[in-house]
Amino acid sequence: MASKDKNNNVREWIIVIIIVAAVFFVLRGGVFRSIEVKGVSMEDTLEHGDLVFINRWLKLDRGDIVVYTNAKGEHIIKRVIGIPGDVVDIQFNGAYDDVYLNGEMLDEDDFIKEIMYQKGDMDYPVTVPEGEYFLMGDNRNVSNDSRQKENGTIPKDKILGQFVVRFYPFSKFGKVN
Repeated sequence: MASKDKNNNVREWIIVIIIVAAVFFVLRGGVFRSIEVKGVSMEDTLEHGDLVFINRWLKLDRGDIVVYTNAKGEHIIKRVIGIPGDVVDIQFNGAYDDVYLNGEMLDEDDFIKEIMYQKGDMDYPVTVPEGEYFLMGDNRNVSNDSRQKENGTIPKDKILGQFVVRFYPFSKFGKVN
């Protein structure tokens, strides 16, 4: 009997090791990837030092949070504002700047840190080219994003993945707006 129990324990451990190895492969090199948030451009949604998982199978839509690689090779995290064919316009309303998408003002109160006083140096309106995306940080007044000509719209092949979940700090584990 003892030998049979020992064999069952060994089998269980082998199964556990195989499952852990498979999960590690999927999370690290396959479908998901972990990224550390650097900087304050996505506050209060995500903060410097947060660790997040991104999904590398891209099916992007407006409002999604994505990570892309900039010209310096850095991983940058931003929110999708415009998808291919969209017209993005930023207009001064007399007190601050408003973002318009396809002629309608966006309601972004759920995720932007504060009202925006910085429209960037782009010439508006901007029609998002096929295969590219207009991205902005949630902390608009300090975000270097598609509003600057040096970045412009971001080609899909530069986008590494779409936000799935924040896993660190553990006290903030979960999805975000």
